[in-house]
Amino acid sequence: MMEATQRPSASYHVAVAVLVVLLFTAATLIISMAVRPGAPAAHAEVSTIQEPSHCHPAAPGSVCFDNVVQNAGATAATFLCDVSSTDAGQASFPPGTSSSTMVYLQPGNQVTVQSVVTPVGAATGIGPPLVTCSQASV
Repeated sequence: MMEATQRPSASYHVAVAVLVVLLFTAATLIISMAVRPGAPAAHAEVSTIQEPSHCHPAAPGSVCFDNVVQNAGATAATFLCDVSSTDAGQASFPPGTSSSTMVYLQPGNQVTVQSVVTPVGAATGIGPPLVTCSQASV
């Protein structure tokens, strides 16, 4: 007597197809997680308000300017900000004569840092200083 071979049912074929799709999806997700780009590094964007701001400068004739520092990256960071003097004025961060300051910012947050420009000699018409910030390694 010959035995008749049983053919797989339609539900078996559907189950195999679903299993293949699930395995393909799992493999795709694992690969995409392994090669995804990391979070962009923190970087500071600085804008200086061109008009003098209100302050109590230490030296007569000094002018203050507001500098907005924003963390435009995706991670929190500490930034070292430097202010550059010009031929017409000596720039610093209050209080005193420091030409650098550190600020800690969460992603997307901003802070206003005030700078003071004191005229050198008989200089007049002092403009805003150049303020640059870079990520500090703390």
